Amino acid sequence: MASTPVKHPEPDPHCSPREEYDERWARWMREEFGRKRWILSWQRLGEGRGWLARLSCPEHPETVEVDGQSRCHAIGRAHRALEAILIPARREAQRKPLGRS
Repeated sequence: MASTPVKHPEPDPHCSPREEYDERWARWMREEFGRKRWILSWQRLGEGRGWLARLSCPEHPETVEVDGQSRCHAIGRAHRALEAILIPARREAQRKPLGRS
């Protein structure tokens, strides 16, 4: 099956290379999380105040919101926070015998 090429937006001439990398990495991570049916979004908190990342998944009913200095930083922190919530639940599910509640 042939894949459709992904069209990336033109870089903003006013963005620094670091800002451009941060945005491209965040978009790539959104695609990667989407493959697992996870939802990722981010929002600037204000000039000089960093970013807020929101991450949710089907296994946990609440959205995790974490801030960071950049999109990359906030997304990484949100991912670690959500995994910290999910890992104990996964371990508990593995301990339960099949067919029993």
